[in-house]
Amino acid sequence: MNYLLDTHVIIWAAMRPERLSKKARKLILEPESEKFISTASLWEISLKMSLKKLDLGSSFEEFVELQIANDFHFLPSRVPHYSRLTSLPWYHRDPFDRLLISQAIQEDLTLITADKAFDGYQVKTVW
Repeated sequence: MNYLLDTHVIIWAAMRPERLSKKARKLILEPESEKFISTASLWEISLKMSLKKLDLGSSFEEFVELQIANDFHFLPSRVPHYSRLTSLPWYHRDPFDRLLISQAIQEDLTLITADKAFDGYQVKTVW
């Protein structure tokens, strides 16, 4: 199975794994599945770091290298993802999350997220 990690899941996996559900932790550690990190999440993390709202205990570059070392793949934002955004209902207003939802639908990925606001969309989620 292929998974897209919500931004908070990426941060928790790296810094506070005890905050992950048992199922999320198992899926993230499962070597057979492919795990993706959206470049939108990287953008969100870098913004939070620049605003001093997030301290990863390392540089942004070191954090990215750790994700690569842990076999995560990066999913760039592409035109079809933005196109799908135009038809998504406005149940959730966070622009980063809306792009993750669009990417997961477009790429047929299951989102690993604790965010219940995703439930209104036709997107597969797991927590």
